[in-house]
Amino acid sequence: MFRTIMPLSRAGDSLGVEWEAGFEFARGSERVEIGLSECIQAAAAMPLALVKDPEQEAFRVVAVMGVEDNDNLLVDDDGHWHAGYTPSALRLYPFTLSGGTNGADPELAYDAASGMVHVGGSQRLLDDGQPTELPERLIKALRWMEEDKIAARIAAQSLEVAGVVGPWEPSITLHGEEVSPRGLYGVDQKALAGLRGPMLEALNDAGGLLLAHAQLVSMNNFPFLGRRLHEAEKQARPMLFDA
Repeated sequence: MFRTIMPLSRAGDSLGVEWEAGFEFARGSERVEIGLSECIQAAAAMPLALVKDPEQEAFRVVAVMGVEDNDNLLVDDDGHWHAGYTPSALRLYPFTLSGGTNGADPELAYDAASGMVHVGGSQRLLDDGQPTELPERLIKALRWMEEDKIAARIAAQSLEVAGVVGPWEPSITLHGEEVSPRGLYGVDQKALAGLRGPMLEALNDAGGLLLAHAQLVSMNNFPFLGRRLHEAEKQARPMLFDA
């Protein structure tokens, strides 16, 4: 989703943001990481899953928005969003945090390729080189989101330690072939039900129980992605005759 990260400190003297009305920028993202506090609302609207971070070999929690790479089924060709909840990362785009290593505070950055941040943006970020109040509000929201993601990762780790995480391979039939997203993990309901005493307490303290129940409930939303896939396929199919 992010292509060209530009720290706000390197921008020009006057800069503003013009948020797009739709979510065309997310068309190529089939999943997005979410925080622990988002899980309950997100679980009512879309499938949630755990995925392995390739660098850290640790689980992250994601909202699943498509079944094939680079194809978001919750955003149509006009950029309209088709789900009852919008993950924080999408609501805060094109902004992110940059730096923050070696004890330094992270600074506000944006995706320069988004086209949303420019001199003519109506919501001012910089006036004559000086930040308005908007950058500080965005930094606060982004920091909170990152902390929430860390809480979700801790919850996911507690589920892994408890031995209740396993591969999840849901599938959709399209043109007689099975289409399935890759690399998803979910909660083993039977294994979870078998836990007792201290392990359950540890899961509860780490947020693992909340995440487990949200993920299990969210599995019921996978057929919704199937319907979206069939709708998208039907719209893309050329008409053979005039109605």
